[in-house]
Amino acid sequence: MSRTAGRSIVILLLALLAAGPGARPQQPPAPSFKDATALPEGVVGDRIRSVIEVINSGRPDRIERFLNEECAREYREAAPLEEHIAATLAILKDTGGLDFYSVRTYTPERPGQTVVILKDRASGRFRALTLRFDGPPAYLITGVGMDPL
Repeated sequence: MSRTAGRSIVILLLALLAAGPGARPQQPPAPSFKDATALPEGVVGDRIRSVIEVINSGRPDRIERFLNEECAREYREAAPLEEHIAATLAILKDTGGLDFYSVRTYTPERPGQTVVILKDRASGRFRALTLRFDGPPAYLITGVGMDPL
């Protein structure tokens, strides 16, 4: 690197430091959230309760019935039945079961997502279960995701 180029870089860095925090890119603020410790009324609450019961059941026949009765066709057909069953049983094996803690709402809002906070029985850690529904009146499940918190 030439002496002039090196001097220019040093001058640029010193100028940025002197300009203060406003000259550097800022991280967006972390989203804020609120937890409601009661299940929603109606079909959405029933679906949330059902997902938890299905995971905790450990029963392939219960998982299959849930897929056929409470999930939209696009979700059911996203994977073979055996994969849906294996994934659900793996969650139970991993967690020892899950208990409802809250429904979380975010600011800014996350349209189309219902985030349910569950407590893992094996470790006591919390997990976020994200559900997507097709809308009224059936509120069939179109997507499910789970992440540790």
